[in-house]
Amino acid sequence: NTDGIHLQNSQNVVIYSTNLACGDDCVSIQTGCSNIFVHNVNCGPGHGISIGGLGRDNTKACVKNVTVRDITMQDTMTGLRIKTW
Repeated sequence: NTDGIHLQNSQNVVIYSTNLACGDDCVSIQTGCSNIFVHNVNCGPGHGISIGGLGRDNTKACVKNVTVRDITMQDTMTGLRIKTW
């Protein structure tokens, strides 16, 4: 896995003013995350910013209060995506 930043079961996280170039998600936000703030990030190349995959094997998955703003995407497969099963 070549995610730039991978969050799981994390609260009150600020990702601010950084450059992320990787082969996978620049930022990956998984189940159990809340109060996540991603601001002023240069992302790419890679897949972009992802929330999930959520609900694999019909499990309960919770992510809440995520703010993403002022992001520059360059050569990314997607911008922002929510991945579910």
